[in-house]
Amino acid sequence: MPFFVSSRLPGRRTLVEMRCLQGWADGWDEVAPPDATPGALARWRAEAVFQVLEKRRIHVTDSDCLRIARCTDPDVQARWIRTAILCDSVDDLFRERSDG
Repeated sequence: MPFFVSSRLPGRRTLVEMRCLQGWADGWDEVAPPDATPGALARWRAEAVFQVLEKRRIHVTDSDCLRIARCTDPDVQARWIRTAILCDSVDDLFRERSDG
């Protein structure tokens, strides 16, 4: 049985799945075109959020899609990419961290 078989069961939070998603999210900007404009990078990061949520089978409403797509703050988008890996819902994704 192949080592990567757990990736066929998205959302199971297996160690393999979580490490793959984390590595994928961490390297997202590294694979962006080097001459990309800030707007293109914002769309690139938004797509990363959508991809992680889709792989984790987390439901995203139309209003959530608009919020993610319209965000242009790279820090917020980076946080969303990292949070999408472990969150249980889009509400968790948008929840502001209170740990300072």
